Amino acid sequence: VLAEEPTVQYYQLKHSSVCLHINNTPPYQNAEWTFAGKILTVGKDLDPVYERKMDFNPANLTLCIKNVTNADSGIYRSSIVSNFKKIAVVHQVIVEEMVPKPVITLTTEHRFNLSAASCRIRVNCSIQDHWLWSLCDENG
Repeated sequence: VLAEEPTVQYYQLKHSSVCLHINNTPPYQNAEWTFAGKILTVGKDLDPVYERKMDFNPANLTLCIKNVTNADSGIYRSSIVSNFKKIAVVHQVIVEEMVPKPVITLTTEHRFNLSAASCRIRVNCSIQDHWLWSLCDENG
């Protein structure tokens, strides 16, 4: 019998760390973590290939990934065998770059008739290669 929990999503900044948890870990006979078709842990052991990149706590089955990069984005699956039932938990890790600080500029545009005290204001907001602007005048 296979019981699958809903997918848990993690949005992480590039070069940060993330810990994937299994809530309410039951007593288990066997457990396993996989990613991209590779077995990361079996039972209480982490594959030595990943010792510099990951930490594994066999007591609660938490898998921590250090210094995440785009290559760490994807689906991580944990499966537990408890009382002859297999429980699967799917974790989706999404690694993102830090969003740069937006640049906001205000420009006032006076019309030729200064005695009417009317003006227009242009607001421009840009971030990376994207921008948005709005024009406001006395009519709203």
